[in-house]
Amino acid sequence: MWKIPLNKPCIDIQEHVAVGDVLKSGMLSQGNVVEEFEEKVRRYVGAKYAVAVSSCTAGLYLALRNKVDLWNCRVAIPAFTFPAAQCCVKHFGGEMGIEHIDVHDDTYNIDTEDLGNKLRAYRNSIDQIDAVIPIHQFGLPCEMNEIKKIANENSAVVLEDAACAIGSTYKGEPIGKHGTAVFSFHGRKIITTGEGGMVVTDDGELYDKIIEGRQFGRNSHGEFRGEGMNFKMSDLAAAVGCVQMEKIPEILRERAKVASIYRDLLGKNTSITLPEYIEGTNWQSYVVRLKDGMTRHRALLGMREEGIEVQVGSFDSSNGACSISEELSMTTLALPIWPGMTRDELETISECLSHMSTEL
Repeated sequence: MWKIPLNKPCIDIQEHVAVGDVLKSGMLSQGNVVEEFEEKVRRYVGAKYAVAVSSCTAGLYLALRNKVDLWNCRVAIPAFTFPAAQCCVKHFGGEMGIEHIDVHDDTYNIDTEDLGNKLRAYRNSIDQIDAVIPIHQFGLPCEMNEIKKIANENSAVVLEDAACAIGSTYKGEPIGKHGTAVFSFHGRKIITTGEGGMVVTDDGELYDKIIEGRQFGRNSHGEFRGEGMNFKMSDLAAAVGCVQMEKIPEILRERAKVASIYRDLLGKNTSITLPEYIEGTNWQSYVVRLKDGMTRHRALLGMREEGIEVQVGSFDSSNGACSISEELSMTTLALPIWPGMTRDELETISECLSHMSTEL
């Protein structure tokens, strides 16, 4: 048990009651409550369609499977990220390949200049990049207008990995409103269903394919006409999600308040670089950058010994081919952030981090 955990889901009696109601109903698998949750998310982001699935990875797998040629495809993915998107691509095998794109060292998001250079370099070749998976890292919105412009110019499909980004906005509009995006409801995310995900899209054909893909090829009319496996969400999970959706405004306010206090407490420490503030971020994570890998390693181990749960910022999937991603993987540190954190807890974290990052 951690003295200060990395995250605490915002769960109270409302979720308990909602789950109890589902248990009493006898309908525990995918049913009306899943449909209710889908509609809540669909309305919240302003998408045309929403499909609940067992995880964000399952949703990304289904979207990718139905939008590209699986046997003749190359996918651009930011190198600095959790490896889920890369695992989706690798799962297909065959001729599907990955092109790692470096990231900006201040926002941690995909470098659009590097993306454009690589898409243009491989255009009309056997290694042409056919799909781009931008990842809204730690909930910070990517430059989607530029990404979509580059992709369109090079005939590439865009599928947004918005695992961390529900509640984030880009130019005043919710992430997921345009195009196709996939959210995660893992326990560390803004809202949670324990495990679970949601595909939102304005592509009607893709919507129909994902409906089939999540349930053995069964379409919305109950006919087994397509192909699929079991990627359904249960009504138990969806009941939690329905309650969580009502809490998003307060969760976002609380996380922004915690981020503001961190900024006040750590702002004068020259050995720590604070995360870039981007308009519209949901503060899903609070990731700082230390001066070198040895400092990050010492801080991570030392803070854990003090009962403070911290984690590496993320990982370099390019194995050093993308220099900024490699450097960030060795120097970033995710600090605890969740609604309801006290100032005493934040001061304890900040004092411990300052000590660990500056000691000889």
